[in-house]
Amino acid sequence: MPVCVLVSFIPWDAALLIWKTANLIFLILSVAISLRLFAPGCSRGQRSEVWIFGLTMWPTISALFTGNTPLLILFATCAALLAMQVGKELLAGLALGIALCKPR
Repeated sequence: MPVCVLVSFIPWDAALLIWKTANLIFLILSVAISLRLFAPGCSRGQRSEVWIFGLTMWPTISALFTGNTPLLILFATCAALLAMQVGKELLAGLALGIALCKPR
């Protein structure tokens, strides 16, 4: 039985809560991975500024409220970059596959 069929049995309110929580987790992990990849030597104050910026940008807030998929795609792309950096090419390919197979 496909996963999408199993997911369809979850009540709407519970599914919405799960998806919005997942989006928040995708956002937090994306910012954390981005800091690790692109700013490894920045100060604590600079890290705080990046977190504030990442959490308060209008596209981020819009994606969290509407429940669209940009945060999933952002996380998958960041995960692919991190996987490539540590030499896990297969994992990077899987992450990019998730990013490219945008669910509708």
